[in-house]
Amino acid sequence: MAVTAVEQTNRLRIRFEEGLDPDTGRMKTSSVSWGNVKPAAPDQDVWDVAVALTDLSDKSVYDVFLNEGKLLTE
Repeated sequence: MAVTAVEQTNRLRIRFEEGLDPDTGRMKTSSVSWGNVKPAAPDQDVWDVAVALTDLSDKSVYDVFLNEGKLLTE
């Protein structure tokens, strides 16, 4: 039987730098996420929103994720 993928709402997550961990030397991060990102939203539009949101913070951006959700059924 064929598998069907049904698009679900996506999440935008932005991680910010919080400085280096003195014990490990690795970057510590914090994150903020937003749900209900429409699956049809173009990647460029999502990126533009992420940039606008990061401009509201004084922290440096570590990375930006768009987690795309799909429900798989048989």
